[in-house]
Amino acid sequence: FAICGIGGLGKTQLALRFAFESLSTFRAILLAHADSETKLAQSFADYALELGLINEIGSDLKVPREALKRWFETTDDSWLLILDGADSLNLLEDYWPAGNTGAILLTTRTKSAIGALTSGGVNLEPLESSEAVDLVVRLTSLATKHMDTEVLEKVVARLDCLPLAITAVANVICNNSFTASEYLLAYDNEELSAGAASDNILRPTSRYQHTLATVW
Repeated sequence: FAICGIGGLGKTQLALRFAFESLSTFRAILLAHADSETKLAQSFADYALELGLINEIGSDLKVPREALKRWFETTDDSWLLILDGADSLNLLEDYWPAGNTGAILLTTRTKSAIGALTSGGVNLEPLESSEAVDLVVRLTSLATKHMDTEVLEKVVARLDCLPLAITAVANVICNNSFTASEYLLAYDNEELSAGAASDNILRPTSRYQHTLATVW
């Protein structure tokens, strides 16, 4: 199954939510970072070591890759493999396991993954303006009395109605006790938008190593 869409739509978060809700379904859930071959090879090597399939990670990462693929193909345990950030589909060819006991979930910006690699999938789209405004209001519930719908529509328009951007901005509004108008003024003055790359404003979590500045 493939979760497709541009950066900022929350593809990784959706995959993690599915994984959390599937803990009772799969005996093993593995998330591999697939945005580069280096990261994907390292992810496979780390899991091969953790599962006891190899004694150590050597210089040739093909060894743990093939060991983990054999495990996927021969184990009787149910497994879920999440390939996160798999925008280059050709990269996956050497890492794609066979087997009937598991499932593969992709997050990707490449719409052709649906059909090319998976039999099903979903293509995420930005929120509608009204949905984006509702999200801001829910996330900034402590400050809703200060919110003006017209101003909020301008805020979410600046953010292209992308859920990840809206969530980050809601945190900024709450943490700085901004009204929507104050945030919009600061954004338009590039006081916040120019600082989006700063870890002081939008710091990536340990589970998702991107800020708004790196998502696109």
